[in-house]
Amino acid sequence: MKVTPFGKHLRKLRIDKGVILRELAEALGVSTSFLSAMELGKKAISQNMLDKISTYFELDNEERGELFQLAEVSKPQEKIDLKGNSQLERELVLAFARKYREKTPEQQAKLRKILEED
Repeated sequence: MKVTPFGKHLRKLRIDKGVILRELAEALGVSTSFLSAMELGKKAISQNMLDKISTYFELDNEERGELFQLAEVSKPQEKIDLKGNSQLERELVLAFARKYREKTPEQQAKLRKILEED
């Protein structure tokens, strides 16, 4: 399985600080297999876990923000509550979910730009 952006960053932190997987897992109170699964995107990364990792590595606010952002983009799935949305809004979300993988990177970039417009 492919390492997530969060996993790559966490591995780099570990390597830069000379910390092996087992040491970090023990410090965080999890198994090495759980920590490895987090790096691979197989396990969810909780807010509590992000706080523990940030504290362990003594990350400053900027580094902490980067870690949190990478955790967000590394989520294997996202749940969207469509309760209370219009039929058009629900159809839009579902159409996007069905079709986004078929789009080229250029088309995806255009869609993202449209969605980020104010």
